[in-house]
Amino acid sequence: MKSLSLQFFVSGRVQKVGYRAFVHKQALKLELKGFVRNLKDGRVEVVARGSQDKLSVFEDLLRAGPPRAEVEEVTLTEVEWDCLGCHFEVEPDGEDIWPKY
Repeated sequence: MKSLSLQFFVSGRVQKVGYRAFVHKQALKLELKGFVRNLKDGRVEVVARGSQDKLSVFEDLLRAGPPRAEVEEVTLTEVEWDCLGCHFEVEPDGEDIWPKY
């Protein structure tokens, strides 16, 4: 099955509510590669690589979020990114948006 990479920007009440930990856990369950990090503007950035089916499930989970989060919007874009041997990581907060690899 073909893999693709998507970049998500999640806005709303998504920082200091366990959102990154939630995303990390869901990504590991779905065996996705990528990263999640907080942005200085209050959004969360997620880059994930996997099958279209798994990424579709993942998008639904991002829209739902953990109990304390209030997701207002999720935007996504297909990106070119392939990180062979990578796992899914929680990254330090960042100002600049991806791509950084």
